[in-house]
Amino acid sequence: MDKFYSLMLGDTDFPTYAAYFAFALIGAVISLYIKSLKRDPSSPNTPRSFKWSFLVQDNLMRLFAGFLLSFVAFRFGTAFVGEEVTVFSALLIGATTDRLAGLFEALQNNARK
Repeated sequence: MDKFYSLMLGDTDFPTYAAYFAFALIGAVISLYIKSLKRDPSSPNTPRSFKWSFLVQDNLMRLFAGFLLSFVAFRFGTAFVGEEVTVFSALLIGATTDRLAGLFEALQNNARK
């Protein structure tokens, strides 16, 4: 089982991954919140006033995809960029994986047409 953990986590320990994910989540939520400020309150698809529960529920799959994309970025970040992941880069990864997850969602929707 140690071999599995080593392959999954690389040289980074679990508490470090947990901290990275916490900062990535903060980045993702900030990104979603900023995007929600541009919503149309008169739209029948959104509540009139801002609600955190609606924001999370409406973007749950994007957050999950962002979680998976964040894991890949944390695990292979050194190989891609050549530098270790930091908590600041984890925050930026979280903020940008939401956009990347949205891009995957748009590609998937266009593929269905």
